[in-house]
Amino acid sequence: MIGTPTVLWKSTLPAEGSPTVGGGAVWWVNYFAGELYALDPATGAAKAQIYLGGPTPNFVSPTLSGDQVFVGTDTGVAAVAGA
Repeated sequence: MIGTPTVLWKSTLPAEGSPTVGGGAVWWVNYFAGELYALDPATGAAKAQIYLGGPTPNFVSPTLSGDQVFVGTDTGVAAVAGA
C-alpha cells in the first residue's frame, strides 16, 4: 500500500533554493542576505543562522562533508563546522 504524504511543517524563513538534509539539520540558504540556516528536521525551528559574508549565487545548495557545510558565495566558498 502506498501512503499519502502529509506536510509536517513549513518554514517561515526567507530562504530560497533546494535544502540539504544531513548532520541532524535541514540546511537552507537565503541568497540575497547571504545567510545559511540550520533547521530542526522534526519541527522546522531554526537551530542556527550563519552569515556567509554577502550574497550567494542563485540556486546554490549547501554541500555536506563530514562535519562541515560548504556553500558557494559570490567571492569563493564558505565552510561552516558543526554539521
